Amino acid sequence: MNLPYFVTSMEHWTSKRQKTAIHRKKLSAPFQKLISHNISKSLLLPNISILDYACGFGDDVKSLQNMGFQTVGYDAYHCSNTSFLIPRKYEVVSCLFCINVIEDEREREELINWLWTYFKPELLLLSIRNSVSKKGLKEVRTTIGTYQQAFTAKEFRQLVVASLPDEDYILTSAGSEVLFVSTKKYKDKPLFAT
Repeated sequence: MNLPYFVTSMEHWTSKRQKTAIHRKKLSAPFQKLISHNISKSLLLPNISILDYACGFGDDVKSLQNMGFQTVGYDAYHCSNTSFLIPRKYEVVSCLFCINVIEDEREREELINWLWTYFKPELLLLSIRNSVSKKGLKEVRTTIGTYQQAFTAKEFRQLVVASLPDEDYILTSAGSEVLFVSTKKYKDKPLFAT
């Protein structure tokens, strides 16, 4: 299995990305939005497969498994079992609160592109944490050695569009910090109002 450098190595990290992982007592907000919408629209079945990329401690993975979703997680530091990263079909691939802790713009674009083109999901769920921009900063290195890049909703959307190949996909927003990239399958049923 030939995986990109940003999946298999942490040597290029210039910050302590692993310290941005947090334990959760409940499902993260992006998954809550997806699940609550799914219940009302029935777009996803409970037995679909989900890959939570950069899952941190895996609390979302456990919550989704308890809800009946076939969910696996990968995190370069906390859950580095690459057997989940074989080229297989996951209906949903998520990358939550990870893009904004990557220091290198090129790596951000490569990651988004790789998640979409390598796994070919029906739905790619992306989110950022924007607490830095709320303080009026563009980027910050914290006292514990982490990095945070701020994005406006427009900049986040532009990053995702620039990262994806010119294909027929649907990009929808669920607030300023969550984006869904979906295939033609959802063309007549947009997940959220844009």
